[in-house]
Amino acid sequence: MQVEGTKAAFEAMIKERGIYKRLGVDTSTVANWKAYLREGKSISLDKMEEMLFRSGAQIVTNKVWRICDKYELNPWNNNLSSLKPSDVRIGNYVRSIYNGGTTAIVSAEIIINLEHPESTTYQPILLSEEWLWDFKFEKKEGGVANSWHIGHNPITKDWLMEVVQIVDDNRFFYRNSHFKLKYVHQLQNLYFALTGEELTIGALQNGNN
Repeated sequence: MQVEGTKAAFEAMIKERGIYKRLGVDTSTVANWKAYLREGKSISLDKMEEMLFRSGAQIVTNKVWRICDKYELNPWNNNLSSLKPSDVRIGNYVRSIYNGGTTAIVSAEIIINLEHPESTTYQPILLSEEWLWDFKFEKKEGGVANSWHIGHNPITKDWLMEVVQIVDDNRFFYRNSHFKLKYVHQLQNLYFALTGEELTIGALQNGNN
């Protein structure tokens, strides 16, 4: 999405659900920025530009900003582990670093690309609340940990799959083991192993990311 003008880009950016995590600020800070803008109060240009860059937005030309949405990532993120062909399956979601950080669906061609040790074209996607919402998980909040569940198990009469989110450090685990879920493709692969079905998002499958 391209937006003309720093203020307009900043307003568009802070409307994104969960943006506070990407910016590294409190929810109250984002709420205050929204209130300032509604009331006509000013936020410094330097602060708006700092937050836009932190979110992964890029200046296209003459203060026309390209805003990264929830399926995108700053393509210069070097803090993620590298992907190996054995990590992913066809249909998994990964980042295409040289295509603006957009979400890519793993194909046979991508797996071949990952066979090259020096390849940095694709990165894993960090699992987040936004992704769980988009996968249609339901959330049950708790004090120390939140529970995310999806589907119904007709035999055990409970959830088909349940993921635990540790509130303090935002880690995700599969409920029935200590298996840590750090990346989106790990969640997709575990879901497939448990159900024999793919975990997908319609908008991405239809090419509307």
